[in-house]
Amino acid sequence: MSFFFGTVGLVVVPETFAPTLLQQRARKIRFRNKNWAIHAKADEHEAEIKHICYACMLRPFMMLALEPIVALIMLYMGFIYEFLYLYFGAYPIAFQEQRGWNPGVGQLPFIAIIVRSHWLKLILAQRRCDCLL
Repeated sequence: MSFFFGTVGLVVVPETFAPTLLQQRARKIRFRNKNWAIHAKADEHEAEIKHICYACMLRPFMMLALEPIVALIMLYMGFIYEFLYLYFGAYPIAFQEQRGWNPGVGQLPFIAIIVRSHWLKLILAQRRCDCLL
């Protein structure tokens, strides 16, 4: 499903990144005027594999090792995701296997998590609005 909507978004949503827009505009002008000297600043340097690997693979691990706030946020998010997946794994066991509910009815308690999260979001948004006044 995400692949489908990602593909639709890729086709429908226009490009908004300024360097890419400048590259596209320079390419159009270059072919229209037949002046091959016109180029964008992003075209001056070719992307090297070494730089791409450093930026995409090594830099996040360096930030994790050297920045304490990144490590703490990673630990917190790991705990939250673990807790959430624990709920998703324990609910079917508790309601389908132990209580003998069928799979359709056994999934209904997930509605409580959804309602609670939306309710909590509304309460926190209301508190934030009250603090701003």
